[in-house]
Amino acid sequence: MGFLKLSNKILLIILSFTLVYCSKSILLKNINLTQTGVEQFGRTPNRDFFYPINIGDSLNLKWRTQIHGSFNSTSPSIFFKYLFVPDLSGRIYCLNSESGREEGVQKDKGSVEITPVIYRYRIFYVLNEYDEKYSTLSYYDFFTGKYIKKLRFNGSCSNEMIKIDDGIILLTDGGELYKINNIGEKVWSIYTGRKTTTSPALANGKIIFGTNMGELIAVDEKKGKVIYRKLISSGFDSGISISDNIAYVGDNTGNVIAFDIEEEKVIWNFKTGTKIKSTMISDGASVYAGNLKGDVYSIDKINGELNWKISTGGVINITPIVFDDYLVQPDLNRNLFFIDKLTGDVKKKLEYEHRVRMTPVFHKNTLYMGIDKGEVLAYEIIQSD
Repeated sequence: MGFLKLSNKILLIILSFTLVYCSKSILLKNINLTQTGVEQFGRTPNRDFFYPINIGDSLNLKWRTQIHGSFNSTSPSIFFKYLFVPDLSGRIYCLNSESGREEGVQKDKGSVEITPVIYRYRIFYVLNEYDEKYSTLSYYDFFTGKYIKKLRFNGSCSNEMIKIDDGIILLTDGGELYKINNIGEKVWSIYTGRKTTTSPALANGKIIFGTNMGELIAVDEKKGKVIYRKLISSGFDSGISISDNIAYVGDNTGNVIAFDIEEEKVIWNFKTGTKIKSTMISDGASVYAGNLKGDVYSIDKINGELNWKISTGGVINITPIVFDDYLVQPDLNRNLFFIDKLTGDVKKKLEYEHRVRMTPVFHKNTLYMGIDKGEVLAYEIIQSD
């Protein structure tokens, strides 16, 4: 009996080794370049998490796939029929978006903490190296299965990249901002002298981001020059989103700040009382914010007045998405809430065994998300007649 148990253990070790180390690289030949998808965090450079459709609250679990590592508070990206999922064990998984089947994986030593950017049949992704003082931006061609270029940057990078027509914008945690073109070359770089864990956004040629010291910085996207720096807070740790030339950001004391990027001034300031880490989002009429106490707010976009507030009893550090009828809000306390965006009533709550760790994305009537322990889930939206 002891020999059989030992043999079974050895077999499990061999199977685990095979699954981890023998996955095929990402090599995709049948790509339709006319298709669109969710090709960066927040879909657009200004970070648009609003989907102008009604989804209802009827869902059907389409598939559930187990991958190796867990996730940071980021999102997958989607192109054509493929879902690209980053994980904290240094992998980029390519899953079939219809079935959840693994199509390939790129494995590095480190962690991939932010959403990969898709450009045609190529992918940009950032690896934070283990035991090193640098991070690596990899530019990979999944049509040929070859890396085009790898660039090193000082320090780590936990800020989401911006996809633009002619490349990407990358902001390191140490406050270095880069523009990289579509063949993987540095176009310009600037050093702000401030640490930042605030994912930037772009509108009207201005890259906007906050610093840990409370500055809001605007940089000219074409020239790579600082346009202005405004000290408006004690510090930021949440992402930026921009709607109608107004940048929305949450700060470390729980303030939601609306800042006019053209007039260079604060429009309104709403106090929640607890630190905000997730990105503020807007549907054109309201701004939605969640804090680490588990409170979720709907705020009038124009005047900064409260529409409604609910308490989830958990921790909100993950960016939601919003539809015409519902705010879909992940909670670190193992829940996904469907909140009536007009009243604040929770219409549906999905509960999981592990913490919800990814900002959901919506594509072709399917909601994609990830939870701890490396589970990726796809829900088909059941439209009512």
